[in-house]
Amino acid sequence: MWQEKLKVLIADDHPLIMQTLVNMLQTEPGIEIVGTVTDGNEVVTQTLQLKPDVILMDMNLPHISGRQATLLIKRQYPAVQVILLSGSFREDELLEAHQAGAERCLLHSATVHEVLDAVYHIARQENNAPDRPEH
Repeated sequence: MWQEKLKVLIADDHPLIMQTLVNMLQTEPGIEIVGTVTDGNEVVTQTLQLKPDVILMDMNLPHISGRQATLLIKRQYPAVQVILLSGSFREDELLEAHQAGAERCLLHSATVHEVLDAVYHIARQENNAPDRPEH
């Protein structure tokens, strides 16, 4: 059983995708959504204030991209785990995402199971946290 909930920040400028992510995560016993933002500048600012464990972030945010935001976040908080999301990833985008420090890239078409497994997996790697809790 989790001792503490994973703090997750969600960054996406598409309302439907944002609401879908919130709906899928808010009922998870091991996850606390600490904030939602809609642009790259906000995700950097909110990361500094909220100190999430994991960020689910759209690759193509307004103002600064998810890749650029990842670079800025990782410089100040290298322990924050970033999962970048996109409708599609070209090979060069995947390389750039990982070079920026993203731990994982997922398509917007990922299943609930894939998203939750990714969140718990990268958090477990960083924090020696237990596996995803069973419902």
